[in-house]
Amino acid sequence: MKVYLSILLISLASLKTAHAQSEPHAIQFELLKLENNQAIPQSFGDVPNKLDVSYRVLDKEGKPVETEVSFIDRPYRYSVSNLSHRWASAPGQDSIAEIALIPQEGFQVTLRRLRVATFSGSHDLKIRLLEEGGKVLEDRAIKIAERSPFTLAPASTSTKGLRFQWETRNRNMGLAAISVLLTPIDQKPFEPIVNSLGLTFEKVPGSKSLVATTEVRVKDYAAFAKENPEIDNSWNTFIWEEWSRVFQTWRIPSKNPDRGDLNKGPLVEDVYAKQTLNDPVVNVSWEDANAFCRWLSKKEGRTYRLLTDHEWSCAAGIASAEDSALSPGEKSGRVHHYVWGTHFPPKVNSENLREFHQFKDDYPHTSPVTATSANLFGLYGLAGNVQELCEDPLAEGSFFKVVRGGGWRTRELHATSSSRAGLPPFQRNISIGFRIALESEIAP
Repeated sequence: MKVYLSILLISLASLKTAHAQSEPHAIQFELLKLENNQAIPQSFGDVPNKLDVSYRVLDKEGKPVETEVSFIDRPYRYSVSNLSHRWASAPGQDSIAEIALIPQEGFQVTLRRLRVATFSGSHDLKIRLLEEGGKVLEDRAIKIAERSPFTLAPASTSTKGLRFQWETRNRNMGLAAISVLLTPIDQKPFEPIVNSLGLTFEKVPGSKSLVATTEVRVKDYAAFAKENPEIDNSWNTFIWEEWSRVFQTWRIPSKNPDRGDLNKGPLVEDVYAKQTLNDPVVNVSWEDANAFCRWLSKKEGRTYRLLTDHEWSCAAGIASAEDSALSPGEKSGRVHHYVWGTHFPPKVNSENLREFHQFKDDYPHTSPVTATSANLFGLYGLAGNVQELCEDPLAEGSFFKVVRGGGWRTRELHATSSSRAGLPPFQRNISIGFRIALESEIAP
């Protein structure tokens, strides 16, 4: 135990030292407001005095050609929402698009994740990652299909710079988003922080606080409840009977052996859904979530709290596209974006959502918090699993608290990144949980 606590204290102390100036940065072509086929500005994605970003098109021999990487905005014909595919690409059957990430003096760049997308069909796509100067770091083919953006996480770091190249197939494939980390050369790149409960915290662009990569789990809240036996115990009962009757048509057998056989035989009145310890806690109110944060803060000597509405938008990658002058309620639904891309439905098991005609997953209710795919910043469940309580009121003076993201009962409309709902601070629900932030001394 002493050894574990020592490791924890060292990890927390590192927030002030080796990781202090690591700066995450996102380049999201899917949020660009350009006309279709317009050239992407050569300065798009730059960080003044820290990172230079540029774009060019190569032929199949690797020689630059006189054309530019363009913004592609193609209507997705199968989409229920009429959202579009948006990405960076280049013309020509044999064209190769390239994005260069060149750190400025005194900095190094880490390529953390990138998302590649396609308009239609399934394709074998060749990609290459090179260090500035020609050293090949990665050279391979990937399988990419419509509705299934491919996320690559090379975690490559260079002081010279990185160049990412991809085939474009006449603009039918492109780069939708890229996530990088900028760090002074004399320091190590930021590494996620793990607290005493085993919750992991990442740094995301635009947020001064660290964000938990997952929702708070059943086992985390159980630890809180064990030390505070006076709290309401309703969180420990996930009542399924009502929803099994209403949504019988879309229930499917679970592939998780720990969940029992809920989906076979006649419906009965006393059916209860069985959550694992790694599922997100539900049936907790805004007041309960804040009590959990106060307990954990006192336990570790640090400040934990619910995410603000702005921090949640940062985590979803849409903060820069929202009007900061508006209240959370006024922002709702204004940015047409999903954490997995710009079209619906997502790839199966990329998110845990309500099942209907075009979309089904392996979970009749909640899923383990890391059972689905992480977003561009390494965060899970922002569009599904459970809706998440935030710190803010829905509007100034409002009694209702902000709820963000979709959940296991959510359809398309409320799965968008900008969707908000409101909930009284005392209310509990089987599809609502929470995610926490860790305040830190990390420089923004």
